[in-house]
Amino acid sequence: MSRETHDSYKKIRDQCFKDGKLFEDKDFPANYRSLMQRGINPNITWKRPHEIVEKPVFLREASYYDLNQGELGNCWFICGLNSLIVNSKKKFQKVVPPNQGFEKSDHYAGIFHFRFWRFGKWIEVLVDDRLPVNRGTGKLVYCRNIEEPDEFWSPLVEKAYAKLNGCYLNLTGGLVHNALADMTGGLSEKIILKNEKRTPKEFFEIINKMWKMDTMIGVLIFINKTKKIIRRLREFMPFDSE
Repeated sequence: MSRETHDSYKKIRDQCFKDGKLFEDKDFPANYRSLMQRGINPNITWKRPHEIVEKPVFLREASYYDLNQGELGNCWFICGLNSLIVNSKKKFQKVVPPNQGFEKSDHYAGIFHFRFWRFGKWIEVLVDDRLPVNRGTGKLVYCRNIEEPDEFWSPLVEKAYAKLNGCYLNLTGGLVHNALADMTGGLSEKIILKNEKRTPKEFFEIINKMWKMDTMIGVLIFINKTKKIIRRLREFMPFDSE
């Protein structure tokens, strides 16, 4: 990881606060390199939260509805993070540490930190709060809270995950169970509801046991195959639905 991770988040934050400077992440710069596009996109600029809204908030209370995908094909990451929110506040705070914010009392210095499980250990990822914004609309390009646009924890944790994976573009296309493994350090399993040979006959029993164990579950549905998948689910989990 970056050279900044060798120092503590608090040390860098407090030094920037003391110097009256906002942190700028040289390892994940606010330019096309972090987006990994072939050239400069004239429609995208980078802004800090206080340049987007009058009074930004880091986190009120994590909700399933805090995350909207935006213009990046990382629904698998969004789904994994939502599973984390629904399942356990403790697990969520492991990835998104509390006591971060934009006020002077938070020692705001434009730096935030998050944690992910990678190669057998928790890795702290530090990022600045410069985020990709549509130059025309002034709105965030990627993950955002549409209902509460002044809340910024979700685009910041997405930026940290993009940094961990090299760039934003590398988050395009993925699987939910991989995201959950990165957010928990746990083991993951993929069950494909594609044909009778691959779908376990005890599917409903497996899901029921996993639910009782507080196992986090995510689902990936391909739109052009939705009807077939629903038919397969009905064979294992009968329910009334139009």
